[in-house]
Formats: sequence, structure tokens, C-alpha cells
Amino acid sequence: MEEVIEGGPWLFQGQPIVLQRWEPGMVLRKHKHTQVPVWIRLRHLPVEFWTNEGLSTVASGIGRPLYQDTITRACTRLDFARVCVMLDISSTLPKHLIIMMPKEDGTEVPCKVEVEYEWVPPKCKNCMSLGHATTACPDSKKVEKPPVSVYVQKRTMKPPVKQPVTTKDATRTVQHEEDEVVEPLEYCYVMNAGIWNVRGLNRRDHQVAVKGLFIHCRITIRCAHLSILATVVYGANDTISRRGLWQKLVLLANSISDEPWIVGGDFNTVLDMSEGERFSWHNCSEGDRSLWKRLDRLLVNDAWLSQWPNSHYHCLNARTSDHSPLVIRGDTATHTVSMFRFDNYLTMSSDFTPSVQNIWRHRIEGTAMYAVTRKLRALKPVFRSLRRKKGDLSLNVKLAAEFLGKVQQLLEGDRHNAFLIRLEKCCKLVFFRATKLEQNMLQQRAKIQWLKGGDQCSRIFFRKVAMRRAAKRVFQITNEAGRILRAR
Repeated sequence: MEEVIEGGPWLFQGQPIVLQRWEPGMVLRKHKHTQVPVWIRLRHLPVEFWTNEGLSTVASGIGRPLYQDTITRACTRLDFARVCVMLDISSTLPKHLIIMMPKEDGTEVPCKVEVEYEWVPPKCKNCMSLGHATTACPDSKKVEKPPVSVYVQKRTMKPPVKQPVTTKDATRTVQHEEDEVVEPLEYCYVMNAGIWNVRGLNRRDHQVAVKGLFIHCRITIRCAHLSILATVVYGANDTISRRGLWQKLVLLANSISDEPWIVGGDFNTVLDMSEGERFSWHNCSEGDRSLWKRLDRLLVNDAWLSQWPNSHYHCLNARTSDHSPLVIRGDTATHTVSMFRFDNYLTMSSDFTPSVQNIWRHRIEGTAMYAVTRKLRALKPVFRSLRRKKGDLSLNVKLAAEFLGKVQQLLEGDRHNAFLIRLEKCCKLVFFRATKLEQNMLQQRAKIQWLKGGDQCSRIFFRKVAMRRAAKRVFQITNEAGRILRAR
């Protein structure tokens, strides 16, 4: 416990957690913290500073350096250095640092290092503490809002008359005793409207950020015990208005480290004129005015591809809309290992031993295990050919039984026919061999299913174990004297 408490600070999903020692009579309260650990990324860092001393010197311009990640320590990623520093809430967060690089002639050249913060805690300017914004400060005094007048127009035979309704909450629904149709107001204009609460997202899935042109939320998949980040985009119709969307998406991408992230929606733009099928939008016009564009798309990051490498999406039919819905498909491809199949009944074939000897006498250069694997691989087509010669074992048993039955019916009409007697003996021999091969195959399959059930810890496996134990249990025995001995 001492190592856990004193070995901090601890981060969970990129955010710090505060640990306190429990004592009898302890009261849980939120303490005011003036420092917090934050991961930063140093981009365009000169090679001379990719050392413990160099990174500590540069990171000290932001805060007190704590440690670096393993990738930065191994220098396997050189586009940025990732360092955890202890920030003070009273200090400012610079977006770049100026480092003076010495030259051979004794002069110094300034070098600009960009600083990115993976996560910055909200800081309250009122109580000067971390964990909440200024608007949500519990110490701030609430200001009573004056009543707001809401005008509702009633549909009547007379000209509409505006009736003021006074309420303290402008978002409160005004209810009447009777349902009435409300006339639309003459002037109504909405800018940058977005959906805030989607049904179900206000429970386990939370909106992280809502901007004018996109909604960023976290979706928790309970059955899989994982969470993903999803961003729903609605791009503006003109190029200039979409520039802000690209800038915000870039900042959002820099703040996401190793979590699966998917971005999708109506971007209202195309990459080039030859994007091809399948287009997701049509202007519902005919002739020369008909336009097909690919405005809707889904984009994912590297973390998504590493977790679901076979995921993809396709466009459905638009039906009554001018946009086509996009459906994400999961990993449907199953990765199966090519197993070495060996049927025990093949050993009963006369061609089995010569075929194996012919393959096994070949000399293969390499280690012993390599030679064995090469020989087993060469035996695969041999065993496959032997299985084809045997055919369907169950069907062979069925045909042999039918032929034997027909011969025995003929023999009942002519019991002293020597040819039918010899034919019956041959049919019995064929039926016996076919039955033995099928029995051998079924026994092997039963053992395989038994092992599979045991590996999966299934109910049928434990049920079979209980039945076998019950069948083998001895309840009583009779000795030579005739006495019955029962188990106690």
C-alpha cells in the first residue's frame, strides 16, 4: 500500500486519479489541488535533446518533469517526444518553447518546439482549484434571472392575438387545458444547430464535446467491456465555413492517444471528381442537372484498425432521403489455422503403410522439427487421396446393408443355391468392413467432441462426467460366502 500511495501520481486513461490513505472517521471531501500531472508532446525537438537530461531541460519549461513513456525512451518514434510533467494551476500553458541551439562558431540559433497537451483539467478562476469550470463553481453566487416573456399565438377564427406568458424558465413547456395548434412565428432563424441529447447517449455514453459542426461522444459497449470515441460531422456548404471544421478535427485528433476513434457524417465535400462508386448523395434531379456525390463517409484512426482490422462500411439505399445511410460491419473474417487432419481408419487401408514409408524416407535438410513439419505437410495430399478412395463411410454402410438384405431375400427363395450362399458371405464381409471403418471414425469424432467440451467447460461435459461416475460407482458387492456388502 505504501508503494501505491507514495509511487504516484497515477493516471487512468490519460487523466490523474487522487489517492488518499483511509483512516477511521475519515470524511470524504473534494480537496483543492494546485498541481496535476499532464502528458505533453514535444514536436520538432532537436536530436541533441533526445536524452534524459535534454528532455528534462525542455520539459521543465512547462512544469516539473516526472517521467517519459517507453517509446520515447527507446527512440522508436521520432515525430514527437511524450513526457509527463507536473503542472501548476497558477502557471500559463505555452503552445511552444524557444530553445537556443549553440553552433560551432559560438553563436546560438533559436529553435521552436511545439507543445501539445493531451489533457488539461478544467480550472476555476473563482476558487482557483481544479476539477470544475468557473461556471460550475459551487462557491459562486447564483444570480436570479428575471422572468422571460414567451409569446404564444392561438389559432382562432379571429386575427391572432399575442398573449404574454410570464415564466422564470424560458425552456419550460406551456401547457393548456385543450390541445391547440400554434401558429409559426414570422421570423425564425437558427444558426449552428446540433443534436445534444441522443436517446440512450445520456446514460452510459456521454457527449465529450458539441461544436457547431460536429458532436464528439464516447460510446461504451457493455457486452464487450470497451469504449470507443465517435464524432458525428455535418460540414458546411461553403469552403470557408468548413475550414474551422478541419482545424477542430485536427486538434481533436491530437488529443486522442490510443483509443479507437471513428469520424463520420455529411462532410459536404469530395476529394476529387473521380471518387467513383458508391456515391452517397443525389440531388434527385434528371438529365443534365443530375448530380451524384460522395458527401458521406466514415474515417477511423490507427487504434481502430489495430483492434478491428477487417471492419468496413457500405452504403444502403437512400429510399426517401437524398443521403444514403452508412452501416459499419465488424470483423466477419475468421482466422483459422490449417490443421493436420488424420483419420484413424486410414491405417486399416492397404495403401497406408507404403504411402507413409515413401514420404518418410526422403531426406530433408534442416532441424529435426523442420524436417517433421515438411514431411507431415507432404502427407496431407496422400491422406486426402485415401479419404476420397474410401468415400462416405456412412453411405457405404447403408449401401452394403441394402445389398446384403436383397441377397438374403433371394436366398430365402432358393436356400440351396451355391452362388447365392457365396454371395451372401461376400456381402457380410463387405458390410462388416464398412461397419468397422464407420465405427472407428465415430469413436474418433466422439473423443474430439469430448475434448472440445472439456476445454470449453460446457455443461454437457460435466453432465457426461457425472453420468460416467454414476455408472462406474459400486453400490454393493457379493462375496464368496454370499453376503452382500454395501458401501457406507
